[in-house]
Amino acid sequence: MSIYYSLISRGATVLVDYAECSGNFRQIAFAVLQKTEVDKNTMCSYSSEQYLFHLIIDDGLIYLCMADKDMGKIVPYNYLNEIKSRFKSGSLKDRALHCGPYELKRDFAAVLAQQLKRFNKGEYQLDNIKSLQNNVNEVNSIMTQNIEKVVERGERLDVLVGKTDELSRSSESFGIVSRRLRNKHWWQNKKMCIVFSSVAVIVIVIIVIIVLFETKVLRT
Repeated sequence: MSIYYSLISRGATVLVDYAECSGNFRQIAFAVLQKTEVDKNTMCSYSSEQYLFHLIIDDGLIYLCMADKDMGKIVPYNYLNEIKSRFKSGSLKDRALHCGPYELKRDFAAVLAQQLKRFNKGEYQLDNIKSLQNNVNEVNSIMTQNIEKVVERGERLDVLVGKTDELSRSSESFGIVSRRLRNKHWWQNKKMCIVFSSVAVIVIVIIVIIVLFETKVLRT
């Protein structure tokens, strides 16, 4: 159970994001952002097969993460609250009101990554989890909608995680096997050449010896 992706946006303008793996979740998250109203502070979740997209809308900004559905809501929303707290503690919250797409990536992507890895490893502060569990009813009451209905598309929106990595590994494995086969065939051809060359040399030597005996150059 993991959090795979997180971002902070101003409406549909993504200011910073971080992905733990490859996949098509950026496109799906962007489709969700385009349909999300930011005029009211709220929390909501959207489901897509075995994954959930969790959102906190606060002061016109969207804090989003994608996690395994089996992870539940407590940890992902605690992660988002941690991210929101860190983001609003400095000057970035003011820059976020007017900066361009991904302009804060250099400033805050490392924080998204660090906290994502920390929460995935279960290294979050126990006090924070207890604090959030005090509001467990509030978190569990967060509405979870089907993502296809939210983005108003007729086709299925299946989240693909790690497909690029899998294809890359498959391609790499295929390349290794191909190289091994080429090396094997090269050695087989090399051995055959050596055998044929040796036989040819032996035949030539025998012919030369016979000719020398016939011409009496060599005598017994």
